[in-house]
Amino acid sequence: MGRGAIIALLAILLISASAIVILQFSKPPIKPEEEKIQQKKPSEAPSAKPLNVSKTIGHIEEEEKKEAEEKPPEVPAKNESYYRLEEARFGVLQQFHRDRPWLLDLGAVWDRPAGPGDTPFRWGVIERKKGIYDWEVADDVVRWCSENGRLLIGMIFPYAEWDQIEGYGGYYQRPPKNWDAYRKFVKILVERYDGDGIDDMPGLKHPIKYWEVMNEVVPRPWGEHGEIFGFFNGTAEEYFKILKLTYEAIKEADPEAKVLLAGVADMTIGNECRKFYNKVFEMGGAKYFDIANIHWIYNLEAFKEFLSSHNISKPIWITEAEVPEGGEGLHDMDSSIWNIISCFVKGAEKIILCPRAERPTALEFNSLKTMIHMLNYFNKADKISDGCYRFTSRFGVTYVIYNSTLPAEVLHGLKNMNIIGLGGESIELIGDFVKGLIYVSNATKPLAPQPERPEQAFPAPTAEEDMISKIKVRIVNSTYKYVVSPPTGGWFKNWQNADIVLNWFGFNMSGGPLFFNHPMGIATDGKHLLLADTRNNRVLIWNKLPDGNEPPDIVLGQPNFYTNKPGDGLDELNWPVSVATDGKHVVVADTNNERILIWNEFPTRNGQPADIVLSEGPDFRIAGSWGVCIVDGKLLVSSMTEAKVYIWNSIPEKNNQPPDIVLTAKGMFGTPRTVWSDGERLVVCDHNARIGVERGEWSMISGAFFWKEFPTDDEAPDFFIEGMLWGPAMDDEGRFYLLNNYGLVVWDSFPTSSEDEPSFIVGSSCRSSWAHRRKYRFDDGDGSSIAIAGNQIYISLYNFNGIVCYRKPPLNESDLPDFAVGSPSIWNDTFEDRLFLDDGNIASDGEHLFIVSGINSKMYVWRRIPDESGAKPDIIYDFMDLPLIFEPSDVAVYDDMLVVTGTSSLIIVWNKLPLNGELPDLIIDMAKYLPPNPETGEPDRVCIQGVTIDEKYVYVMMLGQVFVWEKPILKERPPDYVILIGDEASGNIFSDGEHLIITTRIIPRKIVIYNLTDIFSIAEPYMLREEKPPKESQEKKPPEEEKPPPLELPNIPCVILTKIKEDIPFGAPQDIYSDGKHLFTVDLERNLILIWNKIPNENDTLPDIMIGSWKPMNTRNGLFWPRYIWFDGHYLWVGEIKFSSRVLRFSLSSEE
Repeated sequence: MGRGAIIALLAILLISASAIVILQFSKPPIKPEEEKIQQKKPSEAPSAKPLNVSKTIGHIEEEEKKEAEEKPPEVPAKNESYYRLEEARFGVLQQFHRDRPWLLDLGAVWDRPAGPGDTPFRWGVIERKKGIYDWEVADDVVRWCSENGRLLIGMIFPYAEWDQIEGYGGYYQRPPKNWDAYRKFVKILVERYDGDGIDDMPGLKHPIKYWEVMNEVVPRPWGEHGEIFGFFNGTAEEYFKILKLTYEAIKEADPEAKVLLAGVADMTIGNECRKFYNKVFEMGGAKYFDIANIHWIYNLEAFKEFLSSHNISKPIWITEAEVPEGGEGLHDMDSSIWNIISCFVKGAEKIILCPRAERPTALEFNSLKTMIHMLNYFNKADKISDGCYRFTSRFGVTYVIYNSTLPAEVLHGLKNMNIIGLGGESIELIGDFVKGLIYVSNATKPLAPQPERPEQAFPAPTAEEDMISKIKVRIVNSTYKYVVSPPTGGWFKNWQNADIVLNWFGFNMSGGPLFFNHPMGIATDGKHLLLADTRNNRVLIWNKLPDGNEPPDIVLGQPNFYTNKPGDGLDELNWPVSVATDGKHVVVADTNNERILIWNEFPTRNGQPADIVLSEGPDFRIAGSWGVCIVDGKLLVSSMTEAKVYIWNSIPEKNNQPPDIVLTAKGMFGTPRTVWSDGERLVVCDHNARIGVERGEWSMISGAFFWKEFPTDDEAPDFFIEGMLWGPAMDDEGRFYLLNNYGLVVWDSFPTSSEDEPSFIVGSSCRSSWAHRRKYRFDDGDGSSIAIAGNQIYISLYNFNGIVCYRKPPLNESDLPDFAVGSPSIWNDTFEDRLFLDDGNIASDGEHLFIVSGINSKMYVWRRIPDESGAKPDIIYDFMDLPLIFEPSDVAVYDDMLVVTGTSSLIIVWNKLPLNGELPDLIIDMAKYLPPNPETGEPDRVCIQGVTIDEKYVYVMMLGQVFVWEKPILKERPPDYVILIGDEASGNIFSDGEHLIITTRIIPRKIVIYNLTDIFSIAEPYMLREEKPPKESQEKKPPEEEKPPPLELPNIPCVILTKIKEDIPFGAPQDIYSDGKHLFTVDLERNLILIWNKIPNENDTLPDIMIGSWKPMNTRNGLFWPRYIWFDGHYLWVGEIKFSSRVLRFSLSSEE
């Protein structure tokens, strides 16, 4: 779609009379000092009661209810209600996304998808594999629309991934290859939703009788950079064939169905659409649709003329109408509403509205709601004058007047009319000239059908409500096996296996040859392509360069494409990060096995073992290798833990052959990762470069070291460029490429100094724009890479979980990749599409499961406890649009209360568990209650470290303090108490109602257990300090000595734990949990779960149970960086982070 139509519809509560239509009258004249808004209550009641939009939409007033009971209304012969939904004139784009529940209050009946990325009726969404139909997504959308009184326009796209790959080698949005299979799909689809009682969707209430054959199928220049946009990669002849076949299949399944032509984007800008549809209509395309379809109201007249030139006379729907016009409020609302209404008079039958992406003002919202309410069910539209239209319906007559003198027929009946302003306010006229827009109507019944819901008040939104409205909710309603009878006996045992895993398909399952799990290194010799599919513990090889989403030919590290178990044999891998080849040798950095594997001949079969191993020797040690490179017969290897790069002048021919050069950049390396060289120059990217070490004062900075000449000894680099971390590469024309965490950075030639600015950067630095797919981003995350073969540039993207490719080098910042491998498009993150998440923190009450993800900025809700791996959530809360970059990192539940905190000062509170998509009850911004910064006079923005809830209190830890609220919290308010814990309170916090337990991250790392009675003995009532003016405005006074916060834990009784075993200290204890009887924690560095069978009462009490693997392993019996833990009374839940995304469940064991 075009011009901002893919929208995130923004929430707002209706507020009455927020903006008044200005009325100006020609008789009698108004004196200048009297020139003001004239609006008042009528001095006596008119014969028709004023219409209060906020109360009548969806709710007949009490008086009208009585009238309805006393005298039955006239019922149209064809229906036993006041209306038929099908007769409604208005719709809104993408209501079914459900991310703005308030949208239902507008009363716009029609609902329409926008394109192949969101329609539930794209071929491949339903027929995911040939002959196998999955109706879950489509049924959910249809069911929701029916339950909410909405009619869905079924938008069909003929794209199925399996068909596209079979026909074209990748997903290119081309015409179907298997036309018979597509025709069969369309017939089955239409039959399921036609409402004839034959093979219908179970519980179908409102059938789908209107089908749109694709949308915006004409590729055309669009946007500020003139990029080509369209949803179809084909010709007019090919679209004609699709239209004809789809029309015939629809009519065969449901002769009553109506078919819409694909939405035509432009008639006034360029000639692309005219040329395209000239061909379609010349071939007879007009016979294969019932309704013509145009976008944007300014196109209507030109579209009518175009249809007339082809002798086409069919109904016209405007299926995308931007409001306010221009998308940026370029027109005021009265003119925008008037221009929309004018389209009905000019011949449009239906209009689908596209409110702008930004938060609408109260006037915008009220204006839309009033327009829909007044005109949704008119039967006839007439032009009375240039400034007056008449709309006739079975409920009466409504006139719309805009900047005009009232016509005689309006004046004659005015005393029996309701007079409604632009925003829905009832007003009284004095005079005969109207400035602005009003409705004059004798309709006395509500015209817009609404689902029943409790009466609501509509106060002006507060800042807190405004924040809450930015939280988006998606109802998934997944189907999964769930727990019916949880285990109640037994306990956990040492080295116990997990029983299910969430955020992945299952144990030892890769997802298949084209489902990548955070791939990192990529390499090519110009003929083959190699990818380190890191978390799948494998290297994938394409024997020819893929030109689309083509599957690989060979896998190393696994026996086949469907397993992903790590191992340390020569035919196994454990978290491989980097790969290199010269066409003969293949070299892999087998990172978590701390070795380099070398194949002396290019592998030809799955699971082929390596020939050479480099691990350690007298002069080197491979530890945390993230980079390998072969150039001019040399082998370059990074060793992150050792802060070194090793160079072999020839490919090693024996195990543990020592390197020829050991490079430390004269001590500047911190954690060197990727390495690149063209034989003449060298680039090493370092995540923690020690800049300034040669001066004795250094700081750690991410960036790239450059050597203008290849070093022959441990030489210092020539310069350093900050922020560039991944994928050094150079093409045949000398252009140099790096990745900078969001974009592809391009220099026209190799940089010669740190001052060399890049020529351009492709990609957006805005996470929100990428999350909403408004702008493109190279989401490289914790490890990505670039490989170049001729003109083709392959880029592995860690957080995108795929490869994107250019068929020719980009020439400017608007040049995006041409296709993806491992994904249907460059916009589709398959991890996200599958509803997997990263860095999940867990809370559960034993019946429901809640997981928050900071990386995804979301909370995922399972209404029941999953009992199978890979179960999708039922509800997803999206916090991306909240202010202050809120990334949820902690979640706590107790009884009915749920609290979420994250990487800002916000505390999000539900006082009832959100099991049906409810928005939170309140948001507390702790920054409002902190003392101001003396430099600025404003409170600093801070991150909350953790939250916990017990029977009486809510606790939040930040800034070395614990802030405490007494329950319940029914409105935003400051904490009741503050407890000064000290700088060591740097980890996590938990209360079981008897103990307050924290972990520390300052070495030596500890778990500290306090009795709550002792903790509250040092608690103080919280008092917000008086705000101070900024420093420059203060009078100079002698500096007052401020007491610094304690550097040690408070001097009250506590139990301190520091050991796993007598001789093994904690590595990095993280999250903690206590049910009052047992203590649980996870040690991220040791990859262990630690359980004490009773709460320790002596220092350094050793744990009773250990579960895990000591080294990182993503297996059933292993752990990979465990960070979060929660015990719900039946199951132990563990969330892994950063380099693993799994959430593991461990069940109580009945075994002794």
